[in-house]
Amino acid sequence: MDNAVSCMLPVYEGDLIIQTDEKTAIIQKLSYAASILPGKISKNLVPPGGVQLAYARKVARDDTDIAHVPGGFCHDNGVLNPPEPGFGGGGIIATVLLTAMKFDPRVRSAAIIACTPMALKMLESRFFEICSFDPMKEPPGIRTMDWGVAQCCRNSVPDAIYNQRSGETGAIIRLFGEDPLEVANNILMLSV
Repeated sequence: MDNAVSCMLPVYEGDLIIQTDEKTAIIQKLSYAASILPGKISKNLVPPGGVQLAYARKVARDDTDIAHVPGGFCHDNGVLNPPEPGFGGGGIIATVLLTAMKFDPRVRSAAIIACTPMALKMLESRFFEICSFDPMKEPPGIRTMDWGVAQCCRNSVPDAIYNQRSGETGAIIRLFGEDPLEVANNILMLSV
């Protein structure tokens, strides 16, 4: 009986190490993706709250399982300087990503950028799957981000979801991918 207990303990410790390693890997990948964006994002793609970029754990259940760049990327004399990424407190980007992951758990990264006619044309010309929703059709008692993303993900998670202008936030595009480097490269492609 003592042998059975001692054999189980290392397995449990191993699970904890795997979880820590996953979080470390997520921060490293997100940091690298964020590091390639400063100075290369078109000013037109930066919404008032800054560009948001996030990456989720495989089994994300809430925003504590999602790493994001806090405060997004904001213009400072034309240069985008990202703060260090961390877990928790992702707000809208966490909500968007968690909703998309309910439909396809392989989609673990997302970004929020400003929606411009040129960005939409580029997405269409490169055959991205895109979807839009009208925030004015949101049912009462449901948050727009949950509802809008869910509406567009019914059949599959598209590459991008956008909405028309709504309130103070304006029109935004939510980009999706399996990892943050894929999403960051798509932001750079739209910045040309």
